[in-house]
Amino acid sequence: MKVHISVDYEGCAGIFSWIERSDMDMGGHLAILRKIMTGETNAAISGVLDAVPGAEIVVADSHETARNLLPEELNPRSELIGGWPRALGMVESTRPST
Repeated sequence: MKVHISVDYEGCAGIFSWIERSDMDMGGHLAILRKIMTGETNAAISGVLDAVPGAEIVVADSHETARNLLPEELNPRSELIGGWPRALGMVESTRPST
């Protein structure tokens, strides 16, 4: 089974709207946001792997520049798709062409 996880900041713990996310960015808390986003993504990956141990997991970083998740901290059982353009935007499951 292939599972696609598309991740955006708005909706992460404590971030309910773009206003709160922007306030944190402007306050120099981007590193905290990136850790929150990566941690929550890892929790989703763990949940998938608990339910379907052999799942192929593709994670799409889908916020602004699409370079927010911390690749070195992301569960290595997943494939990270970042950057733009992507033909299917937030739901693209393949790397953008360069």
